Amino acid sequence: MGQTTGEKLLSVLSQEVVNTRNHEFGQLGSAFNDSGDAVTPPAGKVIVAISFLGTMHLTGLVAENVAGSKSFAITAGQTGEGSGGEVVASTNKFPSGATICGRWTSVTCAAQPSGGIIVYFGY
Repeated sequence: MGQTTGEKLLSVLSQEVVNTRNHEFGQLGSAFNDSGDAVTPPAGKVIVAISFLGTMHLTGLVAENVAGSKSFAITAGQTGEGSGGEVVASTNKFPSGATICGRWTSVTCAAQPSGGIIVYFGY
């Protein structure tokens, strides 16, 4: 027996939810960096996650700041809704294996050939 119209619609909607979630978590590309150079996303995209391949220091992390945004940024000079967030200092360490999620326009890690970061792009 074939699917009913309702079952077909539910199947399509379920696939759309999966595709949307994939796009949120880097299915739109990624980049590796261990050189200390800034990583910026392709035009029209932002960095949505950063995975640490070794214990790392970030020397630059610029949050997206869209007018009217309801997100709270943790980068100096950025504003939004919420409170209690702190600027990520270059002395803060992120442990190997950690992944942070957010919306950034640029990230720079300290040069570390034995570690590095993988950044994931999204809309």
